[in-house]
Amino acid sequence: MKVVRIYETGGPEMLKYEDSDEPAPGPGQALVNIQAIGVNFTDVGSRRGSSPPAGLPWIPGREAAGVVAALGEGVTEVKVGDLVAYTWVPSSYAEKVVAPASELVRLPEGMDALMGAAVMIQG
Repeated sequence: MKVVRIYETGGPEMLKYEDSDEPAPGPGQALVNIQAIGVNFTDVGSRRGSSPPAGLPWIPGREAAGVVAALGEGVTEVKVGDLVAYTWVPSSYAEKVVAPASELVRLPEGMDALMGAAVMIQG
């Protein structure tokens, strides 16, 4: 799978598009195939170094929307195939992310991933 990662803070040239291992959900988690992400000022600030990430290398992003692809043990909040959105789950600049199932919000009928990713923080 592909991710965007930074190895040092700075301008947009610090964003590196690269391969990464696919994550697997553990107990209480869901694997989400990302369809849209929210790019927020906090992501830019962290990348620039004004509010640096806890550690490097770092995959930016804290909100996204997509389809649940797999479930870890004990997950009852969502099911495979659900269109969901989330916020404050790290590493959203990726094709897939593992998120706590309790943080996922199922999107209502008629709402797509683009809208779902946009409304979680900024909406």
